[in-house]
Amino acid sequence: MIANYWVYLPPASTKPIADKRLSDLKADGFKDVALVDGGTLRLAISFGLFHTEAAAQSRLAFVESRGIKNAKIGSRAQAIQQTVLVVRDPPAPAVSRLKEMQVDFPGTELKTGPCERTT
Repeated sequence: MIANYWVYLPPASTKPIADKRLSDLKADGFKDVALVDGGTLRLAISFGLFHTEAAAQSRLAFVESRGIKNAKIGSRAQAIQQTVLVVRDPPAPAVSRLKEMQVDFPGTELKTGPCERTT
């Protein structure tokens, strides 16, 4: 489980409203904002994830200094369920090294085989 803090605007009532909010924020110079597209806070706007509450508080203060008064801080726990790494046509030494490293990551699976080309 990875615990973080995030600064966000509460969810909009509709996707067009959320898209407009996001567009307005980007026009106002916020480059690192994103629309949340799933979960209980779907259509919220994220101002970023932070490792510490102090960093989130700092970001919130900055956001508020730019005239945005309804932003909030929340804790955010995320369970990593699966990570996939695909390496197309890896050289033999890389495959050997991955096999060596696999013992350091219990529960991992290493598969080799041909990849379908999409281009």
